[in-house]
Amino acid sequence: MPTTRPSGNVRGADRGPQYRSAIFYRHTAEEQQLRAYIDQLNALPAFAQPIVTQLEPFAGFFPAEIEHQGYAARHPQQPYIQAVAQPKVEAVRAFLQRQ
Repeated sequence: MPTTRPSGNVRGADRGPQYRSAIFYRHTAEEQQLRAYIDQLNALPAFAQPIVTQLEPFAGFFPAEIEHQGYAARHPQQPYIQAVAQPKVEAVRAFLQRQ
């Protein structure tokens, strides 16, 4: 889900640069594609504010600790998953089906 909040550094109650929304690209052509897609999304009435997801060059990948892997699938009854994450997933799916 792209970030549309002006600071971009917020996920629910969590705040700080580690919670920013970012896409990491490997090549200039990939970066250009991503920028064009974000521009295309910003032109749609899907979001109330512009997308502020950051585009950054890929520098490496560090997998999350095992307890964070597949968290939503393993904990569908967890209140945050039910109240925040799952409704967002459903909203995106519904939007894409209408396109």
